Amino acid sequence: MEISVPTTTILKVFAALIIAYALYMLWPLVLLVFLALFLAVTLHSFVDWLCAKGMKRWVSLWIVIGGLSVVLGVAAALLVPAMINQVTCFSQNLPRIRDDALGRLPVDGWVRLNIVHLLNNASWSETQAWLDRIMSAGGIALGGAFNFPLIC
Repeated sequence: MEISVPTTTILKVFAALIIAYALYMLWPLVLLVFLALFLAVTLHSFVDWLCAKGMKRWVSLWIVIGGLSVVLGVAAALLVPAMINQVTCFSQNLPRIRDDALGRLPVDGWVRLNIVHLLNNASWSETQAWLDRIMSAGGIALGGAFNFPLIC
């Protein structure tokens, strides 16, 4: 019994594998493109509706962009303080979480000894300093993002 596979079939399978791998690697970009298309199509209807009410297209476009910016700004203003609170609470409870996690491992196990060695070499005292740097950088970035429309 002899099985014959045409060359075109092998090429099609190879092309399908390359396309699948490319989609896997480019998935974040593909997701952003679909999100951008979704927003563009959705917001286009609001711009057209405002144009139908007698506004110029550029005015209606700026109204829609401004409304979207306000919604995103309010969402950020509601979410950022909660995220700061959670990160601060996590950083304060990190030593207790570490001790609790180590308490669940066998006392004489090589896994526990290696983890204890690794954690003892880490500088846990710098956690708050790193958190402060991240929060400062985030505050500067958010301030710049919110001040940019005012400058333009």
